[in-house]
Amino acid sequence: MPSRRSFAEIGRIVCINYGKDNGKIGVIVDMCDSMTCLIDGPSVERKLINFRRLAFTDIKLPIKKRLVSYAKQNALSIVATHQMLLSHIKR
Repeated sequence: MPSRRSFAEIGRIVCINYGKDNGKIGVIVDMCDSMTCLIDGPSVERKLINFRRLAFTDIKLPIKKRLVSYAKQNALSIVATHQMLLSHIKR
């Protein structure tokens, strides 16, 4: 069975499943150690979070380490547009 660490990489889109940010979407911006990462997102402030509080998605953004927030917003909007187009094509 693969570990959570194998899915955690910079640019991976995650969903927070615990705490005040429950249900919000973010992007892994930096890896801190074997159990924590730095995330940032449109509705989530930049913060450290434990992998146990995250649900990993299959979507990965092509970003670099420690991405600046304004660049992240552009990347997120491009991916969201592509995902919407793909979902409409499949119907």
